[in-house]
Amino acid sequence: MTDPEGDSASQSLATGVIEVGVYAATVSAWVSAVILAVSVGAGWGIVGGNNALFVVGWLAFGVVAVRLFPTGHGERTTGTTRRSRFDAAVARLPPLRWYWRGSREPAATPLARQFGASVGLLVTSAALEFGFGVGT
Repeated sequence: MTDPEGDSASQSLATGVIEVGVYAATVSAWVSAVILAVSVGAGWGIVGGNNALFVVGWLAFGVVAVRLFPTGHGERTTGTTRRSRFDAAVARLPPLRWYWRGSREPAATPLARQFGASVGLLVTSAALEFGFGVGT
């Protein structure tokens, strides 16, 4: 016999992981494109863009880490569950729209999505440096 509540929890976890992954990939792609375009336009080249991407990734990581600190009495800030227009646009991307729960509630907290995006930025910077030899 299967436990319907357990299946629901595992499906919710899977949806949350997919949501964080899609959000991280989308934010990383947009931020990387903007930073690299500005960097090349300003004459810094791709190396300057990679350095800026690294700094932005660490700053985003730091902001999320500070927001995770307890606010008092052991509570953590989880953020609002309200979706922005960007969140709604990300939710319409193909992998995520196939896994939506019927209630259309966010499966992951805003901090989880932001944490995934900051890690995605750092991974993109590392991929540019180690995978494509930018900056060496």
